[in-house]
Amino acid sequence: MTRLRLARNTVKKYAAADRPEQLIHGPILVAPFREYLRRRREREPDLPIWTLLQEMTLTPAGPTNSNGPTEGVVNKTK
Repeated sequence: MTRLRLARNTVKKYAAADRPEQLIHGPILVAPFREYLRRRREREPDLPIWTLLQEMTLTPAGPTNSNGPTEGVVNKTK
């Protein structure tokens, strides 16, 4: 295990996982934005990830409607 620079139990855990989600512990910060990000990437596949990150930081609670985080911020201020 020293060649991988990983502990033996870590290698066993990765080998035993059926899906990548099993290896994630704790909250997933992108979860509230998942559907919005998928739709956005379908419409604009060349959109830089930094742009999406910037949009997600506009509202810490995630999108408040189906239009995404930007629309959620605009609707909150009305």
